Amino acid sequence: MGKIIANTGESHAKIGADVLRKFGMDPIIVNAAEAHHYDVPIDNPYAWIVTAADAMSASRPGARFNTKELFIEKMGELEKLINEIPGIDKVHIMQAGREIMVYVNPKEISDLELEKLLKTIGEKIDSQLDYPGIIRITGIRETKIIEFLR
Repeated sequence: MGKIIANTGESHAKIGADVLRKFGMDPIIVNAAEAHHYDVPIDNPYAWIVTAADAMSASRPGARFNTKELFIEKMGELEKLINEIPGIDKVHIMQAGREIMVYVNPKEISDLELEKLLKTIGEKIDSQLDYPGIIRITGIRETKIIEFLR
């Protein structure tokens, strides 16, 4: 709540708590807002829940301004790493890098080679980059034939 009020030099936790107090909210709720950055002691379980939720929200890739540039840089590194491999036409990185779609040139990469290529991509990512959790890599090899009838 405190983030929506103009910059007054106070923390958003303190400003939010002041707004809640002004509107007569229960002291437990006020403490949950004010204590989530440990500005005041946490005195109820709801404050711990708010603190945990704030930490989870802050850890999302790109959630904080100072991490946005780092996030963009990491996605660029991931895309560059994959595009270095011969036979790859294009790469789509989704879900903050947790899902990768690799389109290959069907004239250069066979179905069997595509399976090996995906393993190679996984090994390169594993050895050269830091990543959280599981990454899903999908290989797409398609041939389009179009015929027109009159």
